[in-house]
Amino acid sequence: SAVFLDFSDEIFNKYGFNRGDYDASSNFATKRFGVYLSALAPIYQARKTPTKTIITDYISGMTDLFAQDCIESALNIKIKFDI
Repeated sequence: SAVFLDFSDEIFNKYGFNRGDYDASSNFATKRFGVYLSALAPIYQARKTPTKTIITDYISGMTDLFAQDCIESALNIKIKFDI
């Protein structure tokens, strides 16, 4: 949604790729965004990826993560992807 896009944009502009700032937040969504960014920061930084693309990637991946959580829960397994 546009609201979440704006929220993520504001947070990214405030914290950038500084994982510690995300971790220090009391907001779950902010913490999760920080986890995502820390995993992909080297790629995004090397490619000088625009903020809107980073946020769109994050939002697009939410569906995949939800599906992964459901599969892991249903099959009692842990799925790991190497990027």
